[in-house]
Amino acid sequence: MLEDIGADLKDGEIDGEWIGLAKFSGVATGKMKDILAEMRAAKRLDGASMIDVFQGFMARGEDVRVLYITGHWLDVDNSSDLESAQKFL
Repeated sequence: MLEDIGADLKDGEIDGEWIGLAKFSGVATGKMKDILAEMRAAKRLDGASMIDVFQGFMARGEDVRVLYITGHWLDVDNSSDLESAQKFL
Protein backbone atom coordinates (compact mmCIF):
# COMPACT_ATOMS: atom_id res chain seq x y z
CA MET A 1 0.00 0.00 0.00
CA LEU A 2 1.05 3.56 -0.61
CA GLU A 3 2.49 5.04 2.57
CA ASP A 4 3.48 8.50 1.37
CA ILE A 5 3.82 10.39 -1.88
CA GLY A 6 5.16 13.80 -2.84
CA ALA A 7 8.08 15.81 -4.12
CA ASP A 8 9.41 16.47 -0.61
CA LEU A 9 10.43 12.86 0.16
CA LYS A 10 14.10 12.13 0.80
CA ASP A 11 15.96 9.67 -1.45
CA GLY A 12 16.08 6.99 1.26
CA GLU A 13 12.28 7.15 1.61
CA ILE A 14 11.53 6.53 -2.07
CA ASP A 15 10.73 3.04 -3.35
CA GLY A 16 9.15 3.96 -6.68
CA GLU A 17 7.95 6.70 -8.99
CA TRP A 18 4.45 7.65 -10.12
CA ILE A 19 4.33 6.90 -13.86
CA GLY A 20 0.99 8.58 -14.50
CA LEU A 21 -1.23 5.52 -14.71
CA ALA A 22 -4.07 4.74 -12.31
CA LYS A 23 -7.17 2.56 -12.22
CA PHE A 24 -10.14 3.39 -10.00
CA SER A 25 -13.13 1.25 -9.09
CA GLY A 26 -16.61 2.72 -9.29
CA VAL A 27 -16.62 3.22 -5.51
CA ALA A 28 -13.20 4.91 -5.62
CA THR A 29 -14.38 7.17 -8.46
CA GLY A 30 -17.19 8.43 -6.25
CA LYS A 31 -14.73 9.08 -3.42
CA MET A 32 -12.42 10.89 -5.84
CA LYS A 33 -15.31 13.18 -6.85
CA ASP A 34 -15.78 14.00 -3.17
CA ILE A 35 -12.05 14.70 -2.74
CA LEU A 36 -12.04 16.97 -5.80
CA ALA A 37 -15.13 18.81 -4.51
CA GLU A 38 -13.40 19.37 -1.16
CA MET A 39 -10.27 20.62 -2.94
CA ARG A 40 -12.40 22.98 -5.05
CA ALA A 41 -14.18 24.33 -1.95
CA ALA A 42 -10.81 24.89 -0.25
CA LYS A 43 -9.48 26.67 -3.39
CA ARG A 44 -6.79 23.97 -3.78
CA LEU A 45 -7.95 22.50 -7.10
CA ASP A 46 -6.14 24.88 -9.46
CA GLY A 47 -2.63 23.54 -9.94
CA ALA A 48 -3.44 20.27 -8.18
CA SER A 49 -2.11 16.95 -9.43
CA MET A 50 -2.94 13.29 -9.02
CA ILE A 51 -0.46 13.24 -6.15
CA ASP A 52 -2.85 15.58 -4.31
CA VAL A 53 -5.73 13.20 -5.03
CA PHE A 54 -3.76 10.21 -3.70
CA GLN A 55 -2.91 12.25 -0.60
CA GLY A 56 -6.63 12.97 -0.25
CA PHE A 57 -7.41 9.23 -0.28
CA MET A 58 -4.72 8.55 2.32
CA ALA A 59 -5.95 11.44 4.52
CA ARG A 60 -9.37 9.71 4.55
CA GLY A 61 -7.74 6.46 5.67
CA GLU A 62 -8.23 4.79 2.30
CA ASP A 63 -5.74 2.19 1.08
CA VAL A 64 -4.04 3.05 -2.20
CA ARG A 65 -2.64 -0.10 -3.78
CA VAL A 66 0.66 0.18 -5.61
CA LEU A 67 1.78 -2.01 -8.47
CA TYR A 68 5.48 -2.09 -9.24
CA ILE A 69 6.25 -2.24 -12.95
CA THR A 70 9.69 -3.36 -14.00
CA GLY A 71 11.28 -3.01 -17.38
CA HIS A 72 12.98 -0.50 -19.58
CA TRP A 73 11.15 2.71 -18.70
CA LEU A 74 12.37 6.18 -19.54
CA ASP A 75 11.18 9.37 -17.88
CA VAL A 76 10.36 11.83 -20.69
CA ASP A 77 9.58 15.29 -19.32
CA ASN A 78 11.10 17.61 -21.90
CA SER A 79 12.61 17.77 -25.40
CA SER A 80 16.06 16.72 -24.17
CA ASP A 81 14.55 13.60 -22.55
CA LEU A 82 12.67 12.89 -25.78
CA GLU A 83 15.91 13.10 -27.77
CA SER A 84 17.53 10.58 -25.41
CA ALA A 85 14.48 8.31 -25.60
CA GLN A 86 14.63 8.26 -29.39
CA LYS A 87 18.21 6.94 -29.16
CA PHE A 88 16.97 4.20 -26.82
CA LEU A 89 14.45 2.95 -29.37
